[in-house]
Amino acid sequence: MYRVVRLLNTPLGPIQIAAIGEDASGTWNAFSELRQKLPDIADMLPKIPFQTWDHGLRGLYKPLTDALGRPPYANLIKVPYQVCGSKDTCQMYSKSDCHVQAKGKILKMCFTPNPALGISVTEEFFDLIRLWRENFYVVVILPPPKV
Repeated sequence: MYRVVRLLNTPLGPIQIAAIGEDASGTWNAFSELRQKLPDIADMLPKIPFQTWDHGLRGLYKPLTDALGRPPYANLIKVPYQVCGSKDTCQMYSKSDCHVQAKGKILKMCFTPNPALGISVTEEFFDLIRLWRENFYVVVILPPPKV
């Protein structure tokens, strides 16, 4: 699961962040299936050092906002699966609605990047796209350094 944080007085204005924790062994507490089966999409998530994250939560926003990278809508443009992978078999498919960047519309729950990837990857992919569409920065928080 990821942690949702809303920061109000940042240099970018109010922002919403969905933070994924990475433990010392390198596994994520959310989107782990997505990371394994769609590494190109997982690589789009900025990796934030724990110290930068901690300072950002305490009010030192500049390093954190610099580390966030592209805005969420820019990530939607770079997603390799733009159209639903089930478009040939789905009876509810609509060219204008079943698209990652469909303007002002809610992405249908049946959206799948590629049916061959499996249900767990599809759910994680859908959740990531939903967060980006709702203007959340999705980041991976690296573990604190060992002392």
